[in-house]
Amino acid sequence: SVYGPYQKLRFLPTGGIVLSNLNDYLNLPNVLACGGSWMVRSELINKGSFEEITQIAKEAVNHMLGFKVAHIGINTLDSTEANTITRTICDLFGLEAHIGDASNFAGTGIEVLKSKYLGNHGHIAIQTNNVDRAINHLIRYGAKFNEETRVTDDNGRTKTIYLEEEIGGFAFHLLQK
Repeated sequence: SVYGPYQKLRFLPTGGIVLSNLNDYLNLPNVLACGGSWMVRSELINKGSFEEITQIAKEAVNHMLGFKVAHIGINTLDSTEANTITRTICDLFGLEAHIGDASNFAGTGIEVLKSKYLGNHGHIAIQTNNVDRAINHLIRYGAKFNEETRVTDDNGRTKTIYLEEEIGGFAFHLLQK
């Protein structure tokens, strides 16, 4: 409610935040982060239930990030091979083909690239509620990102970026929901 007259300020709300409304607050353009006593209730502190507090905090982070597999990408050599693979998958499983310039989609979950791109076998796209928050979170676990693949929107927010390392022969990239 104070955003109107103070549009350049960023806020860290803590009152009234619970898991069910956490992302509503985090989706506001003027909210940097959220906190709240719902994660560290006094009775849990008094009982020394630090494992439970840790679990609640992890649940909040997972809810905030909202990771979800968006699609699997298959590398091919050229558009002829990509079109053949797309048609085969669509015919087998009754999926709708979406033919594009750089890639095709078999349904919504399988992207068939018309050339070799990142990843020995292809890539896996992971959607998230906020790519920039996800990047900061994953860096804490040792992830590194390929800055050459970063795509941003008009406001400078990251829409997609690839991790540097492959996992199991697949490149991974984050994708804004």
